[in-house]
Amino acid sequence: MKIKILAALCALSWYINALLQFLLLLGLPLGQFVLGGHYTVIPLHLRWINLVSFVLWGFFGTVYLACGHIIKGPWRENYLKNLLFITTIFLALASIFNCFITSSVFEKYFTGGLSTLTFFLSLSLLLLKAKEN
Repeated sequence: MKIKILAALCALSWYINALLQFLLLLGLPLGQFVLGGHYTVIPLHLRWINLVSFVLWGFFGTVYLACGHIIKGPWRENYLKNLLFITTIFLALASIFNCFITSSVFEKYFTGGLSTLTFFLSLSLLLLKAKEN
């Protein structure tokens, strides 16, 4: 049951980030949460980043749901564990950049806080999955 809860919380975090990227893609003035807060509205020539992030973050959310056996996916368990490991490392790096390197207060505390929380949840899920075997 712990695995399902952790997987669902991680997926929710990824989906929240995907929603943020989608809203940025549409041109909403939420740019202070990403890219160092340099833009209030992301310029058109940079919105491809939001599109790619939206697709990736949605994919990773789905991976966490499959990893927690909340949904069935086409992926094998070993592939899911590898993706979980990679995303956990990504979350660690994102947390460092979001919390310590960005100049944006919004990115530091909202996006950075969310990535740090998700990192610890993902790390816990990774450790529980390792114990499972």
